[in-house]
Formats: sequence, C-alpha cells, structure tokens
Amino acid sequence: MSENATLIILAGGESHRMGQAKPLLPTPAGTLLDHLYHRLQPLFSETLIVGRFQMPVPVGARFVTDRYSARSPLVGIEAGLTAAVHDLCFVIACDMPFAV
Repeated sequence: MSENATLIILAGGESHRMGQAKPLLPTPAGTLLDHLYHRLQPLFSETLIVGRFQMPVPVGARFVTDRYSARSPLVGIEAGLTAAVHDLCFVIACDMPFAV
C-alpha cells in the first residue's frame, strides 16, 4: 500500500447506450466498480469514487460528487483531485476493467 497516493475511480457518465449505470454492471467479480476497487485499492491509502449521482461504493471508499454540471471526464477528474488528500493521484475510469 502506498501511504501517499490516492486512487480516483471515475464512475460518472449517463450510460445511454448501456441502459444502466456502467459502474454497477455485473461481472464474475461483482460490479465493474467492485472489480477495479478490489484490484487497485491495496496500492493506495485513499480511494475516491467520483460521479454525478450518489451510488453504492465499496466499504473503505469515499464518494465524491462532481462539482460542475458540464458532462465531461475532466469534471470528474477535477472533483477527485480537489477532494484528494494526497498530491499523488491515479485516475481510472470504471469502464476499464482490463486495465488491471
């Protein structure tokens, strides 16, 4: 575990084509969000889940709401970086399960 780094998982987006929230899509390892959290969380001392709307998050993670209404991943990144307690942050989107 890194004592001085924050994991930021972007869980926003409207999922129009999917028809349901991407972070909550089921996988054999739980939801997409659960999969990323459990694979990456041990490497970080803080984990933030960032999105436009409140959603269930894994125990140990903190949900952060987007601070602006614009629809862009940059809005989520800004909210995560602003809320992070560490200067060193790793940002990943929730719909990238094969990145880890």
